[in-house]
Amino acid sequence: MNLYRTLVFGALALVTLWLITDFFPATLEALGVSSWLILAALACLVIAIFVTPNGDGPPPERGKYSKLTFSAIGLGYPILLMALLTLLGGESSTGYSLTSTPLWVTLIVFLWLSYSDDKKAYKKKMQESRE
Repeated sequence: MNLYRTLVFGALALVTLWLITDFFPATLEALGVSSWLILAALACLVIAIFVTPNGDGPPPERGKYSKLTFSAIGLGYPILLMALLTLLGGESSTGYSLTSTPLWVTLIVFLWLSYSDDKKAYKKKMQESRE
């Protein structure tokens, strides 16, 4: 497994820990792990993901909706985790919940931007293939 994938999985693990800490504050607090430490580690990993190259080989063939799919999975995981933690009886201490309007607006904006980017990339690819 290359470094990029390791960093992505690390970021997902930290998002999971942060949401668990948000919905059940006493869980990691009993172990002495601060939510600020988790957020700092998450910020470092996100920066490292943007700095680290994706791979050594040529870039893979981009599908018609590849960025939209990646965005949907990346944004869907925390939302599904929030739903699970809510079903388990947790309540967000910071206001991140499924009833939060800014969360849904942000989700829709990111998915729309991903869709439009995929559409532009597909049109460009089709024009290049005609030439």
